[in-house]
Amino acid sequence: MRTLDALIHGRYKVDTVRRGKKLWVTVVLEKHPSCGDVKQLTGYHLNVIVLYPNFNKDTLTKEVAQSALIPLDAALAPVAFELPAPSAKTPYTLLLGIMGMLHKQHESRSFQGLAVVG
Repeated sequence: MRTLDALIHGRYKVDTVRRGKKLWVTVVLEKHPSCGDVKQLTGYHLNVIVLYPNFNKDTLTKEVAQSALIPLDAALAPVAFELPAPSAKTPYTLLLGIMGMLHKQHESRSFQGLAVVG
């Protein structure tokens, strides 16, 4: 797995809004991800992982959301995710990931990246 920065070169923006038991995450890429040594890619998925620690109980809740397939030749647009949250005040760690896809069905293990973004 590569770093997220290696695939999108630090060119992204992540916004979050929390209300009640919902967390909305919007990801905007300035450029499609690229990697010179993986040439058969047709698209990618964006993944959002939210970790909610409960320090009183020593537990961790994980919520995961994945975008629809984003073709590499598509116009860039914001990608929105809606995830459950234990409460409006629960602390969280937000991770953003990319999974490259070959021909819409096959994951490219050499085209993956993950980073803590919030």
